[in-house]
Amino acid sequence: MAAILITGNTGIFTEDALVPLTEDYKIVIAGKLKLTGKHKNIISYDTVPTEEKFARLFDVYSFQAVLYVTGYVDGGNGSFGEMQYIGSTMNECRRGKVEKLILLSTVESRNFRLDKEHSGVQNQDYLSEQAFSAAQAEELCRYFSGKSGVKTVLLRLPYLAGRTNRNNFLGNIFAEMEQKENIIFPHRAEDRVDFVSLRDLIGLLGQIAGETEDESGDYFVTSGYRHSYGELHRRLQGLDPELQAVYENSPDLIPWPDYPTELRIKYGFIPLDNVIEDIEEYYEEYKRETGHGKMGIAGKLRQLLGDTGKGVFQYIELLLVFLLAEVISYYTSDSVYFKFVDVRLFYIMIMGTMHGMKLGLLAALLESIVLVRNFGQIGMDGTLLFYNVENWIPFAVYLMAGSITGYIKNKKTDELNNSRKEYALLRNKYIFLNDVYHSAIENKSEYKKQILGFKDSFGKIFDAVQKLECDVKSRNELLTVSY
Repeated sequence: MAAILITGNTGIFTEDALVPLTEDYKIVIAGKLKLTGKHKNIISYDTVPTEEKFARLFDVYSFQAVLYVTGYVDGGNGSFGEMQYIGSTMNECRRGKVEKLILLSTVESRNFRLDKEHSGVQNQDYLSEQAFSAAQAEELCRYFSGKSGVKTVLLRLPYLAGRTNRNNFLGNIFAEMEQKENIIFPHRAEDRVDFVSLRDLIGLLGQIAGETEDESGDYFVTSGYRHSYGELHRRLQGLDPELQAVYENSPDLIPWPDYPTELRIKYGFIPLDNVIEDIEEYYEEYKRETGHGKMGIAGKLRQLLGDTGKGVFQYIELLLVFLLAEVISYYTSDSVYFKFVDVRLFYIMIMGTMHGMKLGLLAALLESIVLVRNFGQIGMDGTLLFYNVENWIPFAVYLMAGSITGYIKNKKTDELNNSRKEYALLRNKYIFLNDVYHSAIENKSEYKKQILGFKDSFGKIFDAVQKLECDVKSRNELLTVSY
């Protein structure tokens, strides 16, 4: 089975959305996409194009196509180290003799005007930093295609629909609606806005990967439906009548095609989904995935405790044990046995040993305040307390006890965390090598079956030819005898 590698901003996809591709391809994902494991033909590796693990994938698999998703897709601002990632992916495609590289970019890369300098040369004046950066990524892709000979298909996408979260354009709009905020549109109300569904995009990618008679090219991927930002705003007001929109009114000079005719002619691409007409369904899906609007007071309290509960409980414990230590000290102050036991010092050591230097020093500070108060009750003022060095001793002991025990605790915690990180790193390397090994075994078995199948087919053809020759000889002999 042929394989397709998906890398870059893989978060735009979902496992279920990739399932149609598994009918013809094994999907290998190089990125942070969590899988359920229920689809055996979808494999994920936590790696990026600049790592050695990424290069090893090309040694194990024979990729028919490589799909790189830029960070500018779906209104993104690009990924850190984007150009380096693209360059590394291209070099591995050339080394691995990949048939085709597919780059997903954004329609914003064509949002520029042509200006003439004094010399008469036309320059492209990009209207945003995002547009310029996306155009540079496309230029790098075209340069590589010309130098390496690898077929490169560049797809400029509008906004996507099918995975709605706060990191994409549609999900961000839904989040602003839930928070009763004004939604922000980048262009004017009359400017065109377009969405391509994830289902249509996956179908197009499968058609491009399977086409062998095409050439390098760049294309606009559009839904074929014409809508404006103002129309989108009105559709959203059907969900929330009080919703207000803010238009940034930045120029839109993108040469939008009315219909993706070129893609239809070359790859048979026919977009089916009209996202804006089905915006209510996407909104309901967003609320189901995020659970937004269904969380009561108890749920919000659990979420708060889940985010900050650990630190809050540490300080609550600090205060409760402090009060307990003071109560014990108060009621045991006249006992002869407690003349040799300092409950306050014991409390400081407990806090430092259990929670580290920060809480150990806070405990020492609390007990120091109590100690100052006790000195004041016996008639010692601040001047005498400060200038008599002997009075510093209990304060120094408290602070040293809190800092030393806390330092030991922090040191052991850091050592444990480093050991866990080293273990996790070694474990990930082992899992990666194990997966690569099993994938190599599977590929070997598949190649063996193909070779055996080829031999069997050749043998059947040979047998058929031999039988045909025998029939011809027999017929000739019969004809000779009859004459």
